Amino acid sequence: MAGGSVRIAVDAYGQLTAVAQRVLCWALTDKGKIGIDTAGRYPMIVIPEAVIAGKGALLLKRGGTDVVSGYVAGSNVVYNAVNGGVATGTTTQNVNTCPSSAAQPNGSISAFNVAGNPYTVTLTVDNLAAGNVNVDWGDNTSTLGVAQTGTANHTYPGPGEFTITITDADAPTQFGSFTIRLPYNV
Repeated sequence: MAGGSVRIAVDAYGQLTAVAQRVLCWALTDKGKIGIDTAGRYPMIVIPEAVIAGKGALLLKRGGTDVVSGYVAGSNVVYNAVNGGVATGTTTQNVNTCPSSAAQPNGSISAFNVAGNPYTVTLTVDNLAAGNVNVDWGDNTSTLGVAQTGTANHTYPGPGEFTITITDADAPTQFGSFTIRLPYNV
């Protein structure tokens, strides 16, 4: 039976963009067949069965779970990336150049605030390589020369949505970015 699909649900449009870019780079010549469904509670990337065959693993983040592994023809599978599921740490890819996912700097964020104080964010860089990265915090500030397997701290003055970009200091075309949302009440 034909006509199945894999759908990847996300909880924010910022995350939808990053996941869509990863999927489009994975789809290569079948980019035009990938869809976006915004009719339900959560926006979804829709990968039709015809695209899945023969493409290989689809990792939304380096070292992540292959979201098309074990797909059975004719089935409809939904991967829930909401609230930090498979897409946590998904980094943006330029769909025109599709740099190697293996080389892209990646990171994870932890954030906290105490009773109205500014938000303190810790970025843990996970690039599995020697050298440094530059971090653009998305609020017109940056930190240069962070170790590629290190951490960096940043304080935001309040809530908002910020896109953090991690760029390899020696190869600026290798970058990763993701959006964080700091709520009004933590």
